Parts: sequence; structure tokens; C-alpha cells
Amino acid sequence: MTISKLKVLLLMWLLVLFSLAFAVPQASAAVPNRHFGFWVSGNLMGKPFYPSPTVFADAMFLTPPYPSSAEFMMFGALKDIQAGTTNPANGQFTASDLKELDGIAAVTDAYPNIEINVMVALGGLSNPLAQTYFKYYANNLASHRSIYSIGLEGEFSSNVTPALERPLMLAAQAAGKQYIDYYKTSGIGTIIGHTNWPDGDFEGLLGGFTSSGTVGISSGFDKPLPFPGVCALPSNPDNYNPSTCGWTQQEIAAELQYAVDEPVTNRVFVHLVAASDSGGKFKGVSGQLTTEMWDNPTLRNWIWTNPNYQGNFILSTTPG
Repeated sequence: MTISKLKVLLLMWLLVLFSLAFAVPQASAAVPNRHFGFWVSGNLMGKPFYPSPTVFADAMFLTPPYPSSAEFMMFGALKDIQAGTTNPANGQFTASDLKELDGIAAVTDAYPNIEINVMVALGGLSNPLAQTYFKYYANNLASHRSIYSIGLEGEFSSNVTPALERPLMLAAQAAGKQYIDYYKTSGIGTIIGHTNWPDGDFEGLLGGFTSSGTVGISSGFDKPLPFPGVCALPSNPDNYNPSTCGWTQQEIAAELQYAVDEPVTNRVFVHLVAASDSGGKFKGVSGQLTTEMWDNPTLRNWIWTNPNYQGNFILSTTPG
């Protein structure tokens, strides 16, 4: 072998070593199909705190911990049905719901990882208007890629039987959406279960919702609570504190640990019911003065810096 060929080989080896030394580390395996996000009830704009759906969506999804999901409880249909409005197109509260979801999805549709679960409260399913309103929501949200599922808000719906629920499932599927319920189901679809853990009452069971047909869990008590929380970590996932405690960093860690210990099929969606701060307004990551705890920089940082989070949950977007 000539000296010139040796020089070429040596140069090639040096280039390989240089590239290895400065290569960007890659994950050893794909992130599991598990989405973390927040559970939000009622008016999505957080009462008067958020001036536009864009501000809301940017803060909710596009700042650390970069949640790739959210679970929205929508009550416009129920309010309009109770008001006697027979045509959803004339429903004042339905229009408000859909305007907000449309504005949020106008942002989130650009991010392929984001999957939003919409839950529609309908009251009694035996009322024909329940079917009419649900189909109206499904048809109006059909064009939004990031609206992953449309289902029943089971806590504020009744007469939930397979015969009455099946038309809802078919309407969601016709709109190109998954049909996922919140809180309860007649058994024909899948469900994101709910627990009030770490606070609560008979619903304080973090260890529940692992049977077939359960695709996720939402956890927390929707009421004004102190922050940081004032109670010790419950001793196990089936114990809970009084409903006056609030979230602590240790409880956030336990929530994430338990989620990653469960089979992914039962924890495709893990949603935190962050509730609101009983201590009053603070400046959120949105830049707005708010009491909505999903917007709290400290709580969001607890999630983002937890060692169980970044490698186990799909992010909405690449950080930075």
C-alpha cells in the first residue's frame, strides 16, 4: 500500500471519529404512543383571562412541557337544549363552543403530534335534540385534523344506553373522528376514565381504569385549591387526601410514574385536572394574569423536568 493511500485511509478514519464525537444524541427507542395534557372544563378561554384562542393555544400546547393532548368539556349543547333552542345553528352557547374550538384548532392543526379530545355534555340522551346537537358538533369539527376524538361528556349526560349512544359514535366516525367518552359509557365505545386523585372522595383511585376499552385517565379535582398543595403524598394510588389540598411536586411525580408503569394501551391519554389557584391571580406562561393552574409556570416546570416525562410522552413539537 502506498503512502498516499495510507494518508487517504487515515483521513477517512479521522472524519468518522470526528462525526461520532459531535453527533447529535438520538433516542434509543421511539417514544411510546402516550400523550400528556390538561383537562379543561367549560369556557375554554378560561373566563376573562385569555384574549384570543391563539394566545390560549400557544400557552397550552407550545410551551414546556409541550403537551400533545387536551381534554375539553363542552357544555354549550346542554345549555342550548335546556334553553329550548331546537336548531343547533341558532344555539348561542353552541356557537361559542365551536368558535373557540375552531380558533384553537386553527393553531394546533399545524402540529401533527397534537390530539385533542372533545367531550360534549348533552343531558338526557332520550331527548332527540341530544342526537341533533352532537351531530352538529361532529360535522362542524370534522375538518380539523388535531380534533382527534369527539365523545360524550358522561358526567352531565343521562340515559346512556347502547341504543341511544350508538348514533353518537356513528356521527363521530362519519366526521372522521374517534369516539371516546369521558367519565362513563354504555360500553359500545372507549373511555377516558376520571379520578379526583390526589384529592377527592370515592373517585380518588389513581389505580383504576385499566380494563379493556379504557384508553386514558384524567386526574384531579376541579375546584379552587391552594398552590403548592398543602398535604402529604397519599400512601398509595388508591388512597387520597381531603378535597382541599391541591397539587404538590411529589404528587405530579407519582402521577407520571404510575402512568408510565401502566400498559400504554390504557394510558394513551394522561390528563391533569390542574383546577384553579385559590390564592388568586398569577402571571401564566401565556403572559396573562390568570387563576388557571394549567398556565402556572411552576406546575408546568414540575412536569417538564420530571425524569419520567420527556422520554415517555409524545411532545406537541420539538423543544425550542
